[in-house]
Amino acid sequence: ILTCIAVCMVVAAVPVMAFASEQTLEERVAAYCENLGDTDGNGKVNVTDARKALRIAVGLEIATAQEIKNADIDNDGGVTVNDARSILRYAVNLSGFDIPNSVVSKAEVLNLFVTAANKVKEENPGLDRKTTMVTPSIRVTFSDDDIGIKDMELYDTKAYIDEKIKEAEAVLNSPLALLIPPEKLEELRKAIKSWNDNKDNIDKMYEPQVETFHVKAGRSHYAAFTVRGKVWSSRAESEDVKSAVLSYQNGAYEIKITYDDSPTYGAYGEALPTDITKIPYGRMFDLESYTTYVKPGRSDFRFNSLKFKNGAVDCKINLSTLSLETATYSFTQIWDYTVIAKSENEEEKDSESRYVITAKNTAEYIIGQSTVQ
Repeated sequence: ILTCIAVCMVVAAVPVMAFASEQTLEERVAAYCENLGDTDGNGKVNVTDARKALRIAVGLEIATAQEIKNADIDNDGGVTVNDARSILRYAVNLSGFDIPNSVVSKAEVLNLFVTAANKVKEENPGLDRKTTMVTPSIRVTFSDDDIGIKDMELYDTKAYIDEKIKEAEAVLNSPLALLIPPEKLEELRKAIKSWNDNKDNIDKMYEPQVETFHVKAGRSHYAAFTVRGKVWSSRAESEDVKSAVLSYQNGAYEIKITYDDSPTYGAYGEALPTDITKIPYGRMFDLESYTTYVKPGRSDFRFNSLKFKNGAVDCKINLSTLSLETATYSFTQIWDYTVIAKSENEEEKDSESRYVITAKNTAEYIIGQSTVQ
C-alpha cells in the first residue's frame, strides 16, 4: 500500500513540476536576451565584443560556455562570422538583434502583434497618423490616329503633347483654316486648351501626397489605425506573411513583419478580387475595396489587373504590457486600368487609354494617451 501511495504521489507530481518549469514567452525572450552580444562579459556591447566574437569564430580564441552563449546571436549553438557581424552592427547602432525563430516562432511573433494591435481598440488611445503616397511611375498606352498605339511614361507625354499643340496651332494659323468648318475649328481650340491643362497637371501626379491628422479615442479609430483593412480585429495569419521577427535593442523590442508579393490579380489566371480587404494584403493593410471597379456596368472604365509588393509592418512593442507604442505600415501597389472615351460619331471607334500606376504607400502611427471623443 505504501509503495502504491508513493508511486501515485510521484505520478501526480509530474504535471506540477512540468508546469512550474514552463516559461512564458516574455521570460523566454528575456532569458535569451540577457547579456546577448556581451562576449567579454563586462556589461556592455561594443566593438570589442564583436572583435572577440570574430576571433572565437575563426579559432583564434578558446571561448568559455558563457562567452559562446553571449555571442551566439542566431542561437545555432556556435559562434560564427555572422554572429560577429550582428554584434558589430548592434554596437554601432545600425540594427538590433533579431531574435531567431528557434527562440520565438514566426507564429508567436505574429500573435504578439495581433494581440497588441487589437488592444489599441480596447484601450482607446489617441492616434496621430501620417500617410504618404509616392507615385514613381505611371505608364500610359493610348491610340493615336497618326502613329497607331503609343506607349510611354506619363512624364514623357509632355513633349508629345507639346508637339501635338504645335501641329494644331499651325493648322489654325494656316490658310487651310479657311477650309475647315467653324465647329471643327472650335473643337481644335478646345483640344489645344485641354492639352495645355493636362500637360501642366502631369507633374502634380508625381508629387507626394501627404496627409496628417489626429484621431481621438472612440469609434472613429477604424479610419486611422490599420488592423485588418478597416475592420477592428486583426486577421493577419501566419501563411500571409513571409517573416515575422522580434528584434531587441537596449531593452526595447520591435516587431518586423514582411509579406510576400501578391499574385497579379486579373492576369495569369488570377481572378480580380471582389473584396480587396479579404486578400492577404487586405488583412493587414488599409486597402479600399475595388468592388465597384470589378462589377460590370461602367462602360467608360475597365479594371485590368492589380498587384501588391514590398509589404511590411514595423512597430515598437512593450513586451510587458503587450501594447504598441508606434507602428509603420508600407506597401507598393500596382494597378492597371483602361479609360474608354466614347465617340459621338458612330462611324469612329471608341478610343482607349491604359494606365499602369505604381504607388508606394506608407502610414506612420504614433499611439498616444487616451483622449475623450
